[in-house]
Amino acid sequence: MVLPYNLDNVRNQPGLFVPNGEYSEIVMFVEGVDFGVNHKLFEGFREWLILRLGKIDCRYWNGLVLEVSGIDYPAVPGRITVPDEKLAIEAMFVLLEEFLADRARVGLRAILESYSESRERWEEEMARAVENECFDD
Repeated sequence: MVLPYNLDNVRNQPGLFVPNGEYSEIVMFVEGVDFGVNHKLFEGFREWLILRLGKIDCRYWNGLVLEVSGIDYPAVPGRITVPDEKLAIEAMFVLLEEFLADRARVGLRAILESYSESRERWEEEMARAVENECFDD
């Protein structure tokens, strides 16, 4: 699926749109695009990423993109920095394209329902694991 709102231009030449072409800057830029379309671009993206990850996670979508892509990054309070900015940026756009294609194919409702069902199952599994750990002799 083609990226909307000229995001393909941002993907191909990030330095033209943000000062340093860093992942965190690109994230802020596309967040601005999302804001401009009443938060419809990323609607369901975080839940979709968590489904891809296969477990409950409390991170925002920009951290989930790196986790799903297998990109290691140091924990810096208030900012995600990555050793390979280009790899992180490309991973974000690849996942965003896949998400938009899935959302167009199955619909946002199906993604959110799948997330809700999976989250419920994961929470039950975690509760059982904690119970087993706490009450085993």
